[in-house]
Amino acid sequence: MVKSVKSIRVDWGTEVDAQEFANKMGSDVQTSKGKVCFTVKQGNRKLAVFWNPSEEGKKCRSETYELAQVFGFSLAVYPDITPGTLAEKFWKEVIGINPQKCDSKAQRSPYYYGKQILARAEKSSDEYWSYKYFQEHEPQWLVDRDIKSAFFTSLCQLPTLYLFEHKNGNTTFEPDGGGIDRLRQWSPHLPKWFKHRAFGMLASKKYGTKWGAAFNAASIAVQRVYDVMEAGREITDGYCVRCHTDCFTLKACTPTWVLEKLESFLAEKGFQLSTKKLGYGQLWDEGFGFIGFLNPIGSEHDVNHQMRLRGLLYKPAAFTDQLVDNFGIRLITHVLDASNRKIYGHWNGKAFFAIVQPVVGESSQSHYYQAHPMELEKAKKLIREL
Repeated sequence: MVKSVKSIRVDWGTEVDAQEFANKMGSDVQTSKGKVCFTVKQGNRKLAVFWNPSEEGKKCRSETYELAQVFGFSLAVYPDITPGTLAEKFWKEVIGINPQKCDSKAQRSPYYYGKQILARAEKSSDEYWSYKYFQEHEPQWLVDRDIKSAFFTSLCQLPTLYLFEHKNGNTTFEPDGGGIDRLRQWSPHLPKWFKHRAFGMLASKKYGTKWGAAFNAASIAVQRVYDVMEAGREITDGYCVRCHTDCFTLKACTPTWVLEKLESFLAEKGFQLSTKKLGYGQLWDEGFGFIGFLNPIGSEHDVNHQMRLRGLLYKPAAFTDQLVDNFGIRLITHVLDASNRKIYGHWNGKAFFAIVQPVVGESSQSHYYQAHPMELEKAKKLIREL
């Protein structure tokens, strides 16, 4: 596929292909997150876009083009659109905020960054984004409970998308022309990957657009998530072995009343939890270890090496009685349609683990899934809850 609109080449190609083209043109390559596409630019002029022919690259291209058309952007006009340019157009043309076009001489121009807010963000990018906590623990069954689209959700809860920092350090929200209302209307219809991309653009100063007061607002949204994670960690004290950005890693022995207390607190703040990972595992720091069958966290090679040193093996059983009793339907992430019946359970990217089957008494094993051996009454109770 090769198209030429405004002399911009759009093609399939690897990072090597993009670099070879850039070398011929005397230009530079910008690599997208996850290396799904590569943009060749000469100064501010875009020369080419190469989409990675990998499965992930093809998926991202398809989703980007589809969402662009949902926003009303014609691919005939913008065949070179990428996830990054789509996010920028979303903020400027769909939501309608563009501080860079505002009067930079105005006393409260949306063009300006808050000095204290910017200093905090630049102090440490890792600390800026992530609340982190770790407690050493023995190998055991664990559950990751994530706040759904934490940063984007936090942003939608702000009064407006323009936050001004005054000379005395105080901050006030100012009208944004209805931008926050449009954002809330669009939020339920945006895919998760795009929410991450769009928020990351607004909350990062490295992009060419000077987001100014909108950056300030995004920074406050980050801080809100940080504060909520800290409070949530205190609620789960003794049962939480890790907090990382928007995720609580909880022991299987966490009582239901603690889970309910955490969920009630987060609901009051406008957040919801979902289960991401679960199973037998152990973490050795905030970002290194394993949770569940064939599910390493960090470098697979390094995790496997550490497991050998510690004499640990993956366990195929995803659930225990204690885990099911305490967490219940919180463990269910997917529904598998097999043999004309629905099977409720957890998909970890490697295998499907069933927890509830409408047909009780049939074989609990198949090449599709591994089922938790559950008492009939317990199974009926969970099905009713579902």
